[in-house]
Amino acid sequence: MLAYEKSASAMVPKTLAEGCHFESGALLHLQGPRFPIPENAWVARRFKASDGTIGCTKWLTWADWKTQGKNLPNYRQVLPNEIVLETDFEKETNWTIAKKIMELLRQQGYGYKCFFSGNKSFHIHLFFTNLQVIE
Repeated sequence: MLAYEKSASAMVPKTLAEGCHFESGALLHLQGPRFPIPENAWVARRFKASDGTIGCTKWLTWADWKTQGKNLPNYRQVLPNEIVLETDFEKETNWTIAKKIMELLRQQGYGYKCFFSGNKSFHIHLFFTNLQVIE
């Protein structure tokens, strides 16, 4: 069972042992030999400034980012072979719905990666090798 800790801004999971990761590490969990980040994918890094404000770097292609020697990005565009399902309901309901979605995906034999946004929603990423882009 996922334990929640009440905070002023959201219901925040204490542990994501049930198959979800915190969104800030999403790129490290999502990418791998099977689905590498394409060189032309757009990436950026969200950061917290010393005065506490939240900022975001300039968006660069992955190829350009790697030449800059910066910290790893923690944002990227949704890829053409990827579908992202996001729960965006009442804070207390999101985890219940995310678990149901993951259960249905497992029953149908789909692999996925789930991430907690850090605020209230869960993002469930599905990757496909034969997904056709419709323009």
